[in-house]
Amino acid sequence: MLFECGTLNSLTTLGSVKSIHNRILENQGNRFGYHTHEDSLRVMKHFMEMYNPSSETWRSKVMNDTYQMMEQVFMRF
Repeated sequence: MLFECGTLNSLTTLGSVKSIHNRILENQGNRFGYHTHEDSLRVMKHFMEMYNPSSETWRSKVMNDTYQMMEQVFMRF
C-alpha cells in the first residue's frame, strides 16, 4: 500500500514550482557540477526536504494520519 503525503503542497501553483525548481537544480548539479560546495549543500538540503522533511510536526501528522487510514483499510478487508 502506498500513501502520497505531499511534502511541498505541490497541488498548488507555488508548491509545484518549488518542486520542479528543486528537481531542475539537483539534476543540473549532478550533470554539470555545482558552482560552489555551498551551492551543492543548499540544493541537496532542499531536494531531500521533498522526500524526507525535517519538520517533526509534519512527521507526527503523517504518522497519525497513516495509522488512522490503515485502521480503516484493515477494517474493510
